[in-house]
Amino acid sequence: MKPSTLRIATQIVLNDHDSAVDIAPVNENPKTLDDLLNIWANQPTPQLPMLRTTCSLLAAYIGAPTDRISIDSVRDAREGFRTFLAGRKYKENSVRTYVNHVRILLKSARKYGWKPTEVPEAWRGVFAIASTQKCVCITRHLARLRKSLNDVLVEDVDQWVDQRTKNGYSYRQAQLNGTRLWRILRDCGYTGQLPKRFLREKNYGIALEQFPPDFKREIQTLLAWKQAKSSLDRPKGARHRPVTSKLLEHFICGMYGYVVNELGESGVTSLPQLVQRQYAGSFADWSINTREVKGKSLQGFFRILSAALHQHPSYESSDYGWLKPFIDGLPTESKSEVRKRKATMYLEYKVLALIPGLIRASRAKAEKKGPRHVSRVVQNELLFRWLITLPWRQRNIREMRICGPKPNLYKRKIDPFSEIDKPKWVQEEERNNPTAEFWQFHFDVEETKTGIEVSALLPRQLIGPLEEYLRDYRKHLLHGSDPMTLFINQAGTPLTLKQMGEIISTLTLRYGNRRVTPHLFRDIIAFTWLKEHPADNLTLSKMFWHKNINMVIELYGGRFNESSGVCAMESWLDEREAKSK
Repeated sequence: MKPSTLRIATQIVLNDHDSAVDIAPVNENPKTLDDLLNIWANQPTPQLPMLRTTCSLLAAYIGAPTDRISIDSVRDAREGFRTFLAGRKYKENSVRTYVNHVRILLKSARKYGWKPTEVPEAWRGVFAIASTQKCVCITRHLARLRKSLNDVLVEDVDQWVDQRTKNGYSYRQAQLNGTRLWRILRDCGYTGQLPKRFLREKNYGIALEQFPPDFKREIQTLLAWKQAKSSLDRPKGARHRPVTSKLLEHFICGMYGYVVNELGESGVTSLPQLVQRQYAGSFADWSINTREVKGKSLQGFFRILSAALHQHPSYESSDYGWLKPFIDGLPTESKSEVRKRKATMYLEYKVLALIPGLIRASRAKAEKKGPRHVSRVVQNELLFRWLITLPWRQRNIREMRICGPKPNLYKRKIDPFSEIDKPKWVQEEERNNPTAEFWQFHFDVEETKTGIEVSALLPRQLIGPLEEYLRDYRKHLLHGSDPMTLFINQAGTPLTLKQMGEIISTLTLRYGNRRVTPHLFRDIIAFTWLKEHPADNLTLSKMFWHKNINMVIELYGGRFNESSGVCAMESWLDEREAKSK
């Protein structure tokens, strides 16, 4: 070995050694990163520049200045530091170096007298249970934040869940930790306000299989009548899709369960006996006041039930005239309240448009874990691109079939009699190659919420990512038989409503710093579209598969309001003034 090589190798060893912690212990008793920086400044160490940089990165990661970052919080948050650095596109060698210096930092803190905060007396019982429930990290965080169990707020746990997700964990896993902790607090005598979901934990409903035999047959007959392709005396347009019938069944089971389990009534054996004003009113009051169900949701369920009762011949003799005023009288949020609630989850479209690229950048790390991991990343990227390109209802995305007797997504020659609108690049390709095939999608009237048939060509922005996913990655996500859907969950079956929500929540929190639900993408796209195309409501209504153009303004144009009109007027006047000069 050459002398110069030996000197370089020796220097590397010396630099990598924990020289910052080889100083004799001094009883400085540091509490924060700032305390440590002051100690190091007075007792210089060869690694001081690197430790200072590490502290700066920790401040950016935790989101606070060094004088407000406790060493305890560095210890607790270190798990997500690697993901934070990778997200900032540091190379692996740099990431490894900074992570190692966090270890050096903590070791140095111990040398100078820092001791991890002991568990407060009030929290010791919770810690004992949390260690068995795998939620020690969030428990430690809250124990430092709040002296008493009863001081814990819903916002405290939600903020921890959000930060955990941003640090690289899935939203589902972070939320599961929060749920476990809430259950522990509840069982330990917590007297504060529990999250709303805990108000709904009690299973009060009764499954249809457990109904009295005659009552069960009555409900099954009604549901079958509503779903059949042809039913005698059923009004035109009154047919239910399977998903709507399932909602009706769920609502009847819930209302019947309430009457039996909460009110203690045992003589209800038919729908006319169940759907009475006193039962409906009591159920609505209990749902809104106790379980905090939204009044608008209840209105929707009651309207489905009311329509079925008014339409089926078996209930002609029953008087349900009270139902409409009862439904209309249920308390609901004002439009302004709905807008404010949505605004807390709103991300600008330009931010959403950057996220697929950030997901793609995480492929390199996933590739080290194997083909299934990177395939999951590729699928997430495609799913996100789909939502920002084709803002469909999530059910159509989740259940979109790519094979089988009736696929929704396919590549074939365009039917010469098709009414599909073709972009210029497709028209040119057809002129050059009459047998050219193109990616298309189709949903029949039974597969769309508004009951319309939808056919179109896939936008060019999705074709490359789709073909790459189908060619190289989707096969790694399969288990056993192919579910035929484009997107697949961990079990190899179609994504569920909850799973899709968790995926999008994770991605928007991690890369956009705010949790956005799949359906909110429609609001964001509608607002952005109307902002840039104020008079083009028709295109937006076709984009959203609406029958009525007014639905666009009523449902999705809420953020494009009177103030938007003022801004447009100002811009118009500025343009006129510029032209006149």
